[in-house]
Amino acid sequence: MPATPRPSAANRVRWAQFSMPSWDFVEDAPPLKVPYGRRARTSAKAVAGRAAVDLGSAAVAASVLAPIITVIDRAVVQKTAGNMALSMGELLKKGFAEAARAPGKFLTKREFRLVYGVYAATYAVANLSESVKAPKLLTVTPTNMAACIIKDRAFALMFGAKNPTTMALSSYALFAARDTLTIGASYSAPETVAAALRDATGGRLSEGGADALARMSLPAAAQLVSTPLHVLALDLYNRKVPAAQRMTLLKDLYVPTVATRMMRIVPAFGVGSMLTNKLRTAGLVRLGLMKAPPAAAPRSAGAVRWALATSASK
Repeated sequence: MPATPRPSAANRVRWAQFSMPSWDFVEDAPPLKVPYGRRARTSAKAVAGRAAVDLGSAAVAASVLAPIITVIDRAVVQKTAGNMALSMGELLKKGFAEAARAPGKFLTKREFRLVYGVYAATYAVANLSESVKAPKLLTVTPTNMAACIIKDRAFALMFGAKNPTTMALSSYALFAARDTLTIGASYSAPETVAAALRDATGGRLSEGGADALARMSLPAAAQLVSTPLHVLALDLYNRKVPAAQRMTLLKDLYVPTVATRMMRIVPAFGVGSMLTNKLRTAGLVRLGLMKAPPAAAPRSAGAVRWALATSASK
């Protein structure tokens, strides 16, 4: 009896594609990445590997940025409470000096652990949402909002102007509105704005450059609107005063607080978002779960000048 011919490579790939589990996480990988005869085991490894990379990159990025954000958040709450004679700059200088003198002690403080938890959770949910193709606005926003409100309430109790008491619902609502603006500017808008920047420059701005510019500038610009919400939420907790006095506080603190929160938001959602994306991409590429992004061809200074001159003459 003649031996049954082995299926061709194309037929084996086609059969493997239809027989694989539907929850497959191999991103942008060619079909032959799936070993013939090991489909289920490979898919399970892909799920575990992707989850490990998503969580690990989030943990590393949060650990890098949480010390900076902790110092800034504490200074803003202390200054808003009005119980510190120091300026915003002096509060920041004092906080960074404290962290540099005793980093081990600083990393065990409750305020650091709260901030680390906020951004580790936010980055992790953003990464996992990318893996399962879930809309980040619907997953990252409630995660970041809940974690930030827990953190902000704790900071108000720890560094506020009065003994700990119940926070009003109006403060929670203002915190929620602030976080919705921040997440929209950090995760939903950058892709659209980056594409618009590429179109506006006729493709002269690289994809990576447009993405970096959008991710760094949009969260900072959102602070022009979200910072007054933050200050007002804290003031509602700290004081029971007429609305005119609250407006005076907003006017006095607007410029230094906006500048300080821009310093905070750029590392938190600009640098942090790019760092976790780079770590995640490197991990997925190393595990064979993603194609390596194409490397940009190096260009000499003369080539760049020639390209700009050519485009300007058109």
